[in-house]
Amino acid sequence: MSQDIIVDKRLEDKFIKRVLRLEKKLASMEKKLSTKKQRRTPAIGGRGFRADDIGHDYFDAVEKDIDRIADSLAVLPFGKPVSGSISSGYGYRKSPFSGAREFHGGIDFRGKTGTEVVATADGVVDKAKRVKGYGKYVVIKHKKGYKTLYAHLSKIEVKKGQRVVAGEKIGEIGSTGRSSGPHLHYEIIRHGMRLNPKKYIR
Repeated sequence: MSQDIIVDKRLEDKFIKRVLRLEKKLASMEKKLSTKKQRRTPAIGGRGFRADDIGHDYFDAVEKDIDRIADSLAVLPFGKPVSGSISSGYGYRKSPFSGAREFHGGIDFRGKTGTEVVATADGVVDKAKRVKGYGKYVVIKHKKGYKTLYAHLSKIEVKKGQRVVAGEKIGEIGSTGRSSGPHLHYEIIRHGMRLNPKKYIR
């Protein structure tokens, strides 16, 4: 592996961690805002807070920043494509078919046939077909060089060229192709390199 690729992967890991921290902070802020009650009594040790203490321009700027961050997160493949747990991780493993050591370029999720599979980010469907190994599968092209792959589906519900949004149903779990039972095989690819999807799961 070249030094450039090693450095790029380190930067990628740092970026993912920062985005996940940011998502947690935004979720925490949303929770506080939804439960916070306005109080007219002054705070202990200080004067009461007035709505006009902070100008509307400040809130407009903050709102724009939050919208910009939300738009950026929508095009990155964060989160799980199904609700099930992981049954097989990314990396080298013992083949369930031959017993030989092989590289597994994604992660597998447990699930029953017919379980909903959703897109993990906004994008355009690049492939939606059936092949020998993956069986029925979907590839979605996202911004910033990302692609996501969803394989062994029992049903495909999107077409090539179709625009999809994060959380939109694209198919159902199955056991088509080279599969030992119902599950979802999920991959994240960036600039042609298969990444560890577990790093992108909240």
